[in-house]
Amino acid sequence: KSAYALVLATPDSLIAAHDIRGYRPLSIGSFPDGGYIVASETCAFEVVGAKYLRAVLPGETVIIQKDGIRVAHLDAPARPLARCIFELVYFSDPASETFGVEASGFRHMLGRKLAEEYVKGRGQIPKETVVVPVPNSAYHYAEGFSHEAWHPLTFPISRINRPARSFIGSDQKNRILRVLLKSNIGRWSIKGKECLLIDDSLVRGNTMRAMVALIRKHGAARVSVLIGSPPIMYPCKYGIDFKTPEELVARKHECDVDAIRKEIGA
Repeated sequence: KSAYALVLATPDSLIAAHDIRGYRPLSIGSFPDGGYIVASETCAFEVVGAKYLRAVLPGETVIIQKDGIRVAHLDAPARPLARCIFELVYFSDPASETFGVEASGFRHMLGRKLAEEYVKGRGQIPKETVVVPVPNSAYHYAEGFSHEAWHPLTFPISRINRPARSFIGSDQKNRILRVLLKSNIGRWSIKGKECLLIDDSLVRGNTMRAMVALIRKHGAARVSVLIGSPPIMYPCKYGIDFKTPEELVARKHECDVDAIRKEIGA
């Protein structure tokens, strides 16, 4: 009854199994020579020369052998399905097709919605304001925002190689330290300017609090924060490190945007 997307190897079989609620993505690809591959992300197929064939359905167990694919078992999928929204919001590679949707297109659409809401509530963005995506997870949100608002993006934040995800650090001190260690800021494009900082999500608020402070330290006159996904109000028990409701910044402030703003210093 839990969440699983399993790939099992035996001497003569490759077995893929998916829970009935479809929490995580799991897909099958095929090679030109007739072989098969199973992976959690479809972007893996292109890297090894395979093409996407189909998803493993919720409740399905598939056995792949030399003579092809057969469905060994299929439980009726649960209703409703309980697919992890964070796969599309953050986890999945932008090039992956997750739950039937390309992750980059989904994030681009949310960025457009964010721009619609912003312009409706606050008017057109002044020409001198810089719109800044938080790398790398917010790039497609910011792209959608930019296209909808007809405002260019600026990239003063650079990441050092490929950092570990800061929101899954072992404790708050380590999470903040990771933020400081993984980012370089170029001050020439933000000094004296208002910055609209775009990110995919706001979990505990540690990453954003540190990022806002860094942007201010490097000369920004004002920092506003725009988040592409809805407030995260409840902990996840199925594979994400949100242990308690109290550590979620939106839950702590009962979705009071002004209180959240004050906590992250924007």
